[in-house]
Amino acid sequence: MSYKVFISHKNEDESNETGHEIGNYLMEECDYKKEDIFFDKISLEGGMNWRSEIINRLLASEVVIVILDTETVESDWVQREIDMARARNISILPVTLKTEYKDIEKSLSRFDLKENQFIGFPSGRSTAKIRETIKTISERIPKLAQKTISSQQTDYDTWMEKRKVATKKNRADSTSNLYVFAHPKNPELKFHLATGDSSTIRDFDILVNTENNYMQMARFYETNTLSWVIRTKGAYFDGEMLIEDTIQDELHKQAVDNARLPVPQRHVLVTSTGHKLGELKRFTDYRYVLHAASVEFDLLNRKVRPSGEVTRIIMNCIKKVDDIDRKKGRVGTGKEIFVEAKDDYKPLESILFPAFGAGNGGRKLAEAADEIIAFFARTDIPNFIEHMELSLNKIGFTVYFEEDIQDVVNIFNKYGFVTESVPGES
Repeated sequence: MSYKVFISHKNEDESNETGHEIGNYLMEECDYKKEDIFFDKISLEGGMNWRSEIINRLLASEVVIVILDTETVESDWVQREIDMARARNISILPVTLKTEYKDIEKSLSRFDLKENQFIGFPSGRSTAKIRETIKTISERIPKLAQKTISSQQTDYDTWMEKRKVATKKNRADSTSNLYVFAHPKNPELKFHLATGDSSTIRDFDILVNTENNYMQMARFYETNTLSWVIRTKGAYFDGEMLIEDTIQDELHKQAVDNARLPVPQRHVLVTSTGHKLGELKRFTDYRYVLHAASVEFDLLNRKVRPSGEVTRIIMNCIKKVDDIDRKKGRVGTGKEIFVEAKDDYKPLESILFPAFGAGNGGRKLAEAADEIIAFFARTDIPNFIEHMELSLNKIGFTVYFEEDIQDVVNIFNKYGFVTESVPGES
């Protein structure tokens, strides 16, 4: 049985040669198919988008072999590849090209591999020793791959248990204006308490989506996240077959193609609302999706955690609205334009925020809501919006479960927002 193997390395002569030898041995001696092995010198072909191909193949792998030489410590790409492997619980097998520990100690330290047992590749390029070493590597792959599969299954099972608990709550019906509040300093700026599934709420121009700092949206089986809903409803399916993963592709083109992974914490990228035949485009009023890097991978503890400074994320979202308005809706750079500028462009007037860090981020909704609402109350947001010449006059905040609604209403009241309408009032 063959597994998905990704060979990570710095582009140096000896590392390149070693990667070739490992890849060729697995294909020729162990019956691995070419598509099961990713080594850039073997796998990349003319016309491929190499950055996207590297990311996609790495995330689908079950073992990552990292070739370490003295110069590998300088490679940001190797760092990114190791980070993404850890984020997906993919087993890592270090292969060292130096016999002296001091020659690779810096690489082991930078990539946090000191606790990983490594395999030393023979010097002198002795064919017999090389084959013996690669055979040892090939024999380690099945156990490491099974560890990957088991770890990912454990994560999935844990997620399913959390989802069972979550679904016991009463989900609120979707509405864009369950409550309406006026800002305590400027009553003309309205805050709407929206409820339910954000992907079905109408009457907002922009939907804010919380993402990790690798901008890798939730996979298609992770059905308990807003990221999954946005990705799915923004994609184009022919029946059950995925034809175009539009929103994730747009994120890749911006983040991956510009070699900016991981993106800076609190960074915000903007995409369209997906394929013209997708549900998000057809059945909501959203014109754009803002993807905020509000969750980061904690490499030390192998966990995800909310990024700090939620208020900066909000400000970055508002600045991104200004950027879209100034470009008259033009989204994308260079040859990759997702939404063209229009002469009849209408400035953005409304934005819907989630509870940053709540749910999978690990924070309680009341804690997340308090930080956001306090920020809007204490910051001179109306003057800030006016100074930037924005047309924003409606800011929404979502609550998914019915039992959480009153807690958020109480927080709005706590910070002096004036209640203008409540459910049932005409």
